[in-house]
Order: sequence, then C-alpha cells, then structure tokens
Amino acid sequence: MALSSVFVKSRHLRWYHWLFAGMVLVYVTYIAASYLYLPGKLKHVVQKNIAELIGHPIDVGQITFNPFSISLTVTEFAIDDKPHQPIMAWQELYVNFSFWRSLFKWEVALETLFSKSSHINIEKRTEGFNFSDILERFASEEKDSPSEKSGIALEIQAIAIEKGSFHFIDLSGKKPATSILDNINLQFQDLYLATGDEKFNPFDVEASMPGGGTLHINGNYRIDPLYFEAKVQGEDIQLAAYSEFLENVIPATVKNGLFSMEAGVFITRQNEIQVELKNGTIAVLDLALDDAVMDPPMLRAKALHVEGLSLNLEKRNVLVEQVSYDGITAHQWLDEKGIPRFQSLLVQEIKKENIQMDTQPQGTGNSSEGDNIPWDILVKRFLITDSRVYFADKRPGLDAYHDLERINAVIENLTFTPGKNTTLSVSSMLNEKGTVEVAGDLILVPFSANLNYQVQELDLAGFSKYVEASSHMRLAGGDLNLKGKIHMTTEGGFPMQIGLKASVNNLLGQDLRNGRSLLKFQQLKVDELLLDTKQQNLSIKDVELITPELFLEMSKDKQLNFATLPKAPLSEPSTQGNREKAKGDGEQETPWNVRISEIKMQQGTIHLRDDSVAPTFEAGLYSMNMRINNLTDSGDKNALFELDSRVDRYAPFQIKGTLSPLAQQPNFTFEGQLEEL
Repeated sequence: MALSSVFVKSRHLRWYHWLFAGMVLVYVTYIAASYLYLPGKLKHVVQKNIAELIGHPIDVGQITFNPFSISLTVTEFAIDDKPHQPIMAWQELYVNFSFWRSLFKWEVALETLFSKSSHINIEKRTEGFNFSDILERFASEEKDSPSEKSGIALEIQAIAIEKGSFHFIDLSGKKPATSILDNINLQFQDLYLATGDEKFNPFDVEASMPGGGTLHINGNYRIDPLYFEAKVQGEDIQLAAYSEFLENVIPATVKNGLFSMEAGVFITRQNEIQVELKNGTIAVLDLALDDAVMDPPMLRAKALHVEGLSLNLEKRNVLVEQVSYDGITAHQWLDEKGIPRFQSLLVQEIKKENIQMDTQPQGTGNSSEGDNIPWDILVKRFLITDSRVYFADKRPGLDAYHDLERINAVIENLTFTPGKNTTLSVSSMLNEKGTVEVAGDLILVPFSANLNYQVQELDLAGFSKYVEASSHMRLAGGDLNLKGKIHMTTEGGFPMQIGLKASVNNLLGQDLRNGRSLLKFQQLKVDELLLDTKQQNLSIKDVELITPELFLEMSKDKQLNFATLPKAPLSEPSTQGNREKAKGDGEQETPWNVRISEIKMQQGTIHLRDDSVAPTFEAGLYSMNMRINNLTDSGDKNALFELDSRVDRYAPFQIKGTLSPLAQQPNFTFEGQLEEL
C-alpha cells in the first residue's frame, strides 16, 4: 500500500521537480568525485602517463581538489633525474581556476597560481642538459603526428613564487661549476598569453643570489608579438660564488668581489630579434683575482665602475660613457723560461671540433650580411687611478724586481672603429723615484700612434741586473732623464720615428770581480736625437760628456779589465749558426745613415793601473777635453778630432786629426804633442 502511494505521488511531480533532483544528483556526484575520485585519478595520470611521456619518474605526495573554490593543490611534487636531485620539485602548488571567466571569455583563466619552496635543477653535461631527452621526446611526438593545432589563450591574474631556488651545474668544463639562486620571490600580475594579442603584462622578480646579494627585475612583456622591457638591478652579488665558471674558461679564481649593476633591457622582434641595453651601470668592489700561485696575489682592485653603458644588437654598437679602475694592485713576472704570468690566462688551443667552419659557397644567399658588419665600440672616457704593478724577472742570471706605482691614466674616445682617434695620458712612478709620463693620440685600427713621453730621475741601479747578466759590471748609481716624441704604425714592418733629448746623471759602474770602480761621470747629455727606422736614418745634434772617469786596470795575468768585462753569451752556438746562415743567403743589409754633429767631453780622467809588473805601475790622463765634429758613416767625410789633456796632471798632451770610425773601412789620421813628461 505504501509503495503504491509513492508511485502515485511521483506521477504528480512537475518537470522542475525532476530538474532540481537531477541537479542535486549531479552536484552530489561532483562533490563525491572531487573528494574521492579526482585526486587519485590525477595522481595516477601524473605518476604513470605523464612520467612515461617524459621518460622520468614523477613523485607526488598528495593532490586535493576543492570543488567549492575550484582550486587544485599539489604537494611534494618532483620530476626525478638523479637520487635526491630532481629536475623540478615543489613543496606546494596551489592553482585557483576562474570558471565563469573561462566560460564567457573562452580561455583558460586562473585567478591565482602560487608555488611554495619550488626548486629547479639544471645540469649541463658534455652533450646537452639533463632535460634534453624530454625535449627530444616532444620533438619526436610532433613529427609522428603532424596536425594543425588551434591556439588557446591563458590568463593568470596573479602568480607568486615563494622561497624558490634555481641550481645550475656545469659538468662540461674541466671541473664542475655550480651556481645557486636561493630564496627567489617572484610576482607576476595579469599574465596573459595569446597569439596575436598586444596586451602588456607587468612582472616583478626578486631573488637572493649565491653567497649574498639580491637580483631584482621588474617591467612589462608580451609574447606575440614579442616585447620585453625591464629594469634589472643587482646589489652586492658575491662574485666568488661564480668562480667555478671562470675556472672552466681560464685558470683563474675569483676570491672576492661585490658586484652591483643597474640597466634597462629592451627585447623586441619584428623581422629579427632586437636587443638593447640602456643606461647601464656596473660596480665591482674589492675584487680579488688569483691564479694557481697564491702568493703573491695576481690582481686586487678596490673599485671598478662602468657608467652609461648602452648596447644595440641590431646596430652592433656599444657605447660606454666612462670606465674607471681605482686602486689596482697587480703582481706580474717573467718566469725562468721567460713566460709572463698572464700567459696562463690566455686560451692556448682551439679544438677543431669546436670550430664551426663555414663551408657554404659564396653567392648562395644563405649568409647573413649582418654577420660581416663590425661592432662599433666606443668608451668615451677610461680612467685608472692610484694603481700599482709589481714586476719580477725570474730568468736565470737576472732575478730583477721593479715597482710601478702611482699609475694614473686617462684615455678618451677609446674605440676600435677604423680610422677613429683615441687620446691617451699616462703617468706613474718607477722604483720609488723615477717618473714616467706618456701622452698623445692613438688609432687602434689600423694601429698608429703619435706620443710624447718623458722620464725623469729614473734610477739606473734598479736595472743593474740586466747589465750584470751580460757583463761583470754593476750599476751602482745613475739617473736617466728622457723627453721626446715617437710616431709608429703597423704599415710596412712597424716603422718608427723617434725624437728625444736624454741625459744620464751621476753614473757609477763597478767591477763585480773586485768591487772597484770601472767608470763614472757627472753627466752625459744627448741633444736632438732623431731616429727613422723606415728610412734607416739616425742623427744626433750634440753629445756631451761631463767629468767622466775611466779606470783601466791590467791584472797580474795581463788581462785588461774592460777586455774581459763581457760575459760569454748563453746561446753562442745558435747565434753563430744564424750568422753563417745569413752569410750564406747572400743578402746584403741596407746600411744605416748615421750623423752626429758634435761630440764633446769636458774634464775627463783616465786612470791607468798595471798589476802585471812589480812594483805596480800607475798613471793617468787628467783634465781631458775632447771634441769630434761631423761624425758620419760616410767614408769620404772624415770627422775632425781634438783632444787636450795632461799626463799625471802636469805634462800637456794634445792630439788633433781626423777619423771615420763608422765607415765600412774605418780610418784615422792625427798628430800629437806631448810636453814636459
């Protein structure tokens, strides 16, 4: 009776009653599926189907779906590559769908996409990356099923990444190099991706860098047509954290250095991708760069600043308003084999397999004309201030040390554009006393230079090791002064034109074998020296030697000190072989044209000592005054020669005549007079 009454009542239900009942049933089914079926099914699809698609295991902790907010949460997700090193992982991913927006705009619309503690690990191997096999799988899928794909728009109102990290490991170099970005906080607003849409999308990215420092990027972008403009800021980034990447290129290690930068970056695409960098600034503080030798350190710099950096990839130009180095300290040397320290930093070999040979025949039309356009690089002002270079020459028999300090340089309009002029001004102090100054104009391509230079009070004793390497004489004193001009180019065998005035003051040379003096003088002056290597001309207006003293000694075994002064050359056999080869070639060298207008000597002295006889014989020439006029290498023009002196201070001695010591067949003619000996 009760059952029949139910059927009777059901016949009286209206259609809307049935519609409501169906909607309740669908809703209950939706709720039940959302909590009971969908999470397990999605987890199975991800761990099995998608894992098989990409060829990597996928671990998923839990997937939950909230049917009321239409949101999905995925926790403890990881795409495995190696044990404990997933390619991608996150602790929590929250996605909130916008149903009505997706329905009415016919697009995939998300209100929020939030990731917490996400990690990306990229590994560069000898061939490819740790994700290269995934890309190959997708590429093969596209080839196997070439079908037209309809575009779909994606809109995300807000994206946030909290405490993310990015690890990059380079295993392709000599040793593994690692870079880690931790504590990445990223925010995107109104992300919209759709082909042909011109809507701009703002974004803001902030990340903590390895070892310290922050990176901040914010701006706007568009996918199609491509447009990207952003302000990039880095502050107090520790360069030592990236030293391993440098070591894979050159054998050098960054021990310290704080890097900061700011620039505007613009990327657009019309026919070609165009990249511009505007108003860039770079600062590096307390830079420490070392090679395999830890002590002494290779390079230290208090500060490096780059201001007004602009780059245009399409026009191939780089413009820098100013580059300044402050407080550089460098230790350089020549080792026992004569190899400079910095040579180890240069690339020595280029493997053939790394050279991309262009085998495309000319005229095929496949080459890009832009590839042949040279880069236009201009640094308007380049400064070096308060810097220092320590130099050691460790070659056998030398062991010489030099200190170049107080280096200050100003270079304006530094450019590699052919024919463009660059101005230069450099000053420094050498070996704590001498000053060196160079100023003038340069053209770097093709190279040419017009320079004025000046050297004052350069201590010659600091270069005594080079004299001692080839002789038994030591420079115990002497100051060098130079002032002149030089012009040189790379055309025709690097010709040079040099003009100078020079003087050497208070020179003292000593015999290393007995410690006694060999020669000394108050001053040697050279006036208006002109040298032209192309025309092979050398002319000197005046050479003057003031109060020279020469010490000639004969030893007990009848060896004259000056005759035995030179040391035997280290490479005498090879030198002799080179001479014989030169003679055998039958080529005659072009003779030089040499002219010295006047050579003068004032108040000179020659001390004579002979220890080969007993008792020791001693004598001397005093108050020597000498003059030579018009000394040339021409055999038909003999120079006039005059010598006036006193033997042992009281016997007058005079010589007059002519001589031609520079001619191919030297000759001399003179007459002498000796009184009251």
